[in-house]
Amino acid sequence: MTSLERCVCDTNVLISSLISRSSPPAKIVDHVTLNGFFLFSSTTFAELEEVIWREKFDRYFSTEKRQNFLNNMRRVGLFYEIGETVELCRDKKDNPFLDVALAGKADCLITGDADLLVLKQIGGIQIMTAAQAVSIIGIN
Repeated sequence: MTSLERCVCDTNVLISSLISRSSPPAKIVDHVTLNGFFLFSSTTFAELEEVIWREKFDRYFSTEKRQNFLNNMRRVGLFYEIGETVELCRDKKDNPFLDVALAGKADCLITGDADLLVLKQIGGIQIMTAAQAVSIIGIN
């Protein structure tokens, strides 16, 4: 893998990219925004919308920043209807990220979630951390 043209990032990666603009998640989000697309399903995008509005994030970003981020994700997002689903994760709430990666033929799934990382890959799609992705594609 030398590019991230079609990328699934789980919610923790996307939120982390907002909290720390110099972090590996932020580098991945910036790279994909400029060079590719994020893959979402209605379920994964709904989770992002729910999490980003949690009160605990008020100290990190404003209402305007949250809305701009969601609008940007819609702009650079490809949305997939999910037909077949998988049940591979210990935490069932993680399975929708696998579903959209498969449906959208993602280049990779980027996550910080141990329940996803332990799988390593699904259907030839690598599952990795943001730091691993930054290293593999050579983002500075």
